[in-house]
Amino acid sequence: MVVGRLNRKLIGWANYFCLGRVSPAYRAIDSHVRRTSQGDRDHALLLFLYNTGARASEAAHRTVGDLDFTSGTVRIVGKGRKQRQYLLWQESIQALRALAGARLSQEHGFLNRCGHPLKCEVTDHPKVTRRWANDPALMAFLRSL
Repeated sequence: MVVGRLNRKLIGWANYFCLGRVSPAYRAIDSHVRRTSQGDRDHALLLFLYNTGARASEAAHRTVGDLDFTSGTVRIVGKGRKQRQYLLWQESIQALRALAGARLSQEHGFLNRCGHPLKCEVTDHPKVTRRWANDPALMAFLRSL
């Protein structure tokens, strides 16, 4: 049997943010955002994304029924319909439980101010970009990357 050799290029190590690098940005966002219901949603969304490593589209399509508050886990259906299950931090569970409230299990977890499911394109919106661009602590963090 002849086995062909695969020539693969070494891409290198994956870049990721450790908690020490994310904390300054998280604190900057947390101090400005948590004054409104949208701020609470953004706080829960940031915790969810950092805790699970989920893609924005995966977070946007998550329903309340995907969460299991008893075991502290969330089920995510990703690319290729792959199902993954993640253990959530206690802080994430509390934020997501408060956000879910009395919603039905088939309702989306992250809603916009009109009560519609959050879309991934929200980060491209000029108002959102301007709001975060005016935060000096966040901008200093992003420049340091």
